[in-house]
Amino acid sequence: MNNPPYCNADGTLTFPLYHGTSTFFLARIERTGLGAENIIKKWRVLDFFRDVLAACHRVADPEFKSVIESSKWTNDRILGVTAHNAQGSNWRYGAVYLSADRKKAASYALHSGCGSELLGMALGWHSDLARRDPESANALLHDYPNVARVAAAVPDPIVLEIQGVKVDQIATEAGEVGEPLFSELELWVEMMDIFTKDDSSMANSCFEYTGPPIPKYRLRAFNVSAQAEGLLRRDFSFALRAER
Repeated sequence: MNNPPYCNADGTLTFPLYHGTSTFFLARIERTGLGAENIIKKWRVLDFFRDVLAACHRVADPEFKSVIESSKWTNDRILGVTAHNAQGSNWRYGAVYLSADRKKAASYALHSGCGSELLGMALGWHSDLARRDPESANALLHDYPNVARVAAAVPDPIVLEIQGVKVDQIATEAGEVGEPLFSELELWVEMMDIFTKDDSSMANSCFEYTGPPIPKYRLRAFNVSAQAEGLLRRDFSFALRAER
């Protein structure tokens, strides 16, 4: 029986997966393994996000209140209070996600700012708060010392390349296994040459990792550099340079 094009005889994928993060988390990942800790839960990042938003709402600045209101759908979705989120979302904060597309991983590393999407968004609101109410902003960091360490750091974006991930250690971004996962893997194999040769656009190839912590010897770290303009577009250019 022939193996599917995405899978070797031992069940490992025929291509590497990538994870976007930052140098702030690299030493911790190398020490404990990728996926060993749920930092979001351990550091109470969702609580921090909620407290930051509450403090922002207390700022007596009509223009700022308008900015907050314009982001209400996104913020409510993160906090799990919208109907869309109640019906199930395509991401769960605290889970580890890997992409078959290195450009997508690079984009995540660049846009998150610190290596965590939720933490990056929370710190973005905290920065807005600090410009308007520094006393409240400082008090919040006092209550969340781990978050405060990230806020004080200036980390660089990195992409981790992971070889040897097994098919039974991943699910689709929506948490599906079986046929939905196999179909997505087959589609990626068909499109692989396009997306990996010129990095011209990003593929929708994100998978939830459900296996054991990935040890350091299976990780290869790359620094990410990109042009300053166009980073929010899908056509930005970037380069990966081996960190060590």
